[in-house]
Amino acid sequence: MDLAAVSPELSLAEKYVVWRGGLHVETYMDVAGIPLRLVRGGQGSRILFLHGAAGLQGWLPFFEALSASHEVVAT
Repeated sequence: MDLAAVSPELSLAEKYVVWRGGLHVETYMDVAGIPLRLVRGGQGSRILFLHGAAGLQGWLPFFEALSASHEVVAT
């Protein structure tokens, strides 16, 4: 998603995103005036997933595997 297109009214709004049949919540939060995307999915003990810059295709399989047994928050 183009972060420049995110309006201030939507920066804290949640929207549901479906990836490969899994349901995850995408949230934008404001950090020092910069919109930061958080992706959440799964249930269980919480894991913060710091994925790097490989792009969605590179880290999504790991996110999905972890979210099968944990609540995963990716940024």
